[in-house]
Amino acid sequence: MELFLSYLRDYSGALTMLAIIIFAIVTHFSYRSILKNQKEVPKPYVVLYLTKLNHDESVNYVVLENFGKVVANNIRVNTYPELKIEYPKDNPIPLFFDYTIPFLAPSQKIMSALPAGDYTDKRYDCTLTYQGDNGENYTKTLTIDFFYTKYLLFSASPENKIAKNTERIYQSLDDILTKMPK
Repeated sequence: MELFLSYLRDYSGALTMLAIIIFAIVTHFSYRSILKNQKEVPKPYVVLYLTKLNHDESVNYVVLENFGKVVANNIRVNTYPELKIEYPKDNPIPLFFDYTIPFLAPSQKIMSALPAGDYTDKRYDCTLTYQGDNGENYTKTLTIDFFYTKYLLFSASPENKIAKNTERIYQSLDDILTKMPK
């Protein structure tokens, strides 16, 4: 124990400097982490994706949604090839017109139903451009591929299951009553 205390007396200045240097390094990295987190949190995060709804699984929906914490401004969506709604059949219209969406609030989404068409056999390269509240521009590229939807199995919604089971029970009771002697 005395040997340890003598080392502490002899090297107390060096140990103090080492502790200060370690503290400075830890503080520096903590500060950089805090700055990075503060910069990333308040920005919009706009995504374009494909979904189906439980109550109508025969229709594909394209959804444009802001998952970020702030408003996304001046949103433009470009697809290649151009994604068109094939209704009416003789005059298909583009899903995303040459139009800028003025804003999309946090957690807000825009959905568009896609009736049956040949778009399910294609891949679409999409480019989203938008601005944050601070005027910073963002560009996101992604690919939408409808091909996988041909092979998905969807379970019926709970309401449909109840209705189908009630119909089966009714049919079974009806069969029993018709077979009973009178």
